Amino acid sequence: MKITSVVRRSRVAPLLTVALLFAFVLLLAPRAASADNPLAANVWVAHLAPFADTLPGTAVDIDITAGGSTTTLNNVQFKDSTGNYVALPPGDVGVTITPVGSTTPVIDETLNVSDNTDYTVAAIGGANGWPVELFPLVDDNTPPAAGAAKLRIGHLAPFAATSAATEVDIRLQDGSVIPGLTNVPYKGVSGYLELPAGTLDVIITAPGGSPVYLDVPPLTLVGNTVTTVFAIGDLGNQPLEVYALETFNGNPTAIALDSFESSEGGSLAALVALGIAAFGLALVVRRRRRA
Repeated sequence: MKITSVVRRSRVAPLLTVALLFAFVLLLAPRAASADNPLAANVWVAHLAPFADTLPGTAVDIDITAGGSTTTLNNVQFKDSTGNYVALPPGDVGVTITPVGSTTPVIDETLNVSDNTDYTVAAIGGANGWPVELFPLVDDNTPPAAGAAKLRIGHLAPFAATSAATEVDIRLQDGSVIPGLTNVPYKGVSGYLELPAGTLDVIITAPGGSPVYLDVPPLTLVGNTVTTVFAIGDLGNQPLEVYALETFNGNPTAIALDSFESSEGGSLAALVALGIAAFGLALVVRRRRRA
C-alpha cells in the first residue's frame, strides 16, 4: 500500500511507506482476491478536503476497519491518495478520520462495499461551512471501444457557502458551452463519457462564462484509459485546481493534469457533438454514520 500525492509537473509522485505497506498486507491478505476467494471490493481512497491553508495543516490519520482488522494511514495530507485500488473484503468497512494532533474524529462512518466492484472514496469539504464527509462513487473500469477513452468529471471544490454559489460552467477554451456542463454545483458528478483519444482543453468559469476561475491544463485522453477528473480546492485555504485518477488496462495511477503534453486535436469537436449527460449527485455506496 502506498500513499500518492499529486504534485505539479510530476506524472506520479508516490510516497512509499514500508510500515504502511506491511500493515496493509497483514490487514488485507487473508481476504483479498485469491484462488480460494476471487472476489473482493477494490477501494481507492483520496484526501480532497481543503480544510487548512497549509498542506501539513490538512494532515489526518485514517483508520480503516475491514474483515475484523484495523489499520491506520498516518499523516495523510490534502491531495494524497492510496495511489491504487486496495482489495477489501465485501461488507461493512469502517472509516475514521482524525486530524493529526487531535483525538476527535471529523469522520466516523461505515461504508458497505460489494465484491467484484471498484470504488473511489474521497474525503471532501471542510471549508466555507461545508462539513468534512466521505464522498463514495462506484467506478466503471470496463474498457472503452478501441481507440477511445472514458472520462468522468466531478466538482468537489467547496469554494462558496451555498450550493448555488458553487455552480460553475466547464467550457471550451473559446468560451463555447459544452452541453450538460453548465451550472454544475459542488458534488455534481457526470456519467462516463466515451470520447476519441486526443487532447481535452477546457476552462472552468462562473455560470455564464465569466470570470474564468481556472484554465485547466490540457489533458491528453489516451486510448484504452478510464479517467476521473475532479475540480478541488476552496479558493481560500487551497487554490482551485484539478485532480485526476486514471486507469490504463485496469492499472490505476494518480496524475497531475499539467504534466501532460498536447497531442493532435480533434476530440473537442467530438466532445461538443456528443454532448454530455446532465450532472447528478449519485452516492451509490450505501453508508451510515456510526453511533
